[in-house]
Amino acid sequence: MVKEWFILVDNCKEGPFSLLELKRDYRLTPDTFVWKAGFAKWIKARDVAELNDLFKDPQDKCSDQDEEACLQSKELKRDDSVIALYYDPFQFWFWLLAGALLVIYTFSKLGWFDR
Repeated sequence: MVKEWFILVDNCKEGPFSLLELKRDYRLTPDTFVWKAGFAKWIKARDVAELNDLFKDPQDKCSDQDEEACLQSKELKRDDSVIALYYDPFQFWFWLLAGALLVIYTFSKLGWFDR
């Protein structure tokens, strides 16, 4: 991997970085200024065609030839996200019971049940 990219973070030049390193660097945003040999000045990353793929969501990339497979893959990912939101009902009932017992205990200590 060729390390040729520099970034400007808090007015400090950092680098060189490879494209893979840039992709993994959380500080790189479309508004981060970048530079490499051959550039006349620092340019925002969004204005460099070579870096445009770094800001695309990988789920949005589909080639025309296998569009159906890509759509099926997106559907599976959507189903996975729904499954990830599933909560174990045992935890809900456990905490509901624990809360109810805490309230009953508190009221009994205050003498509400002695009347």
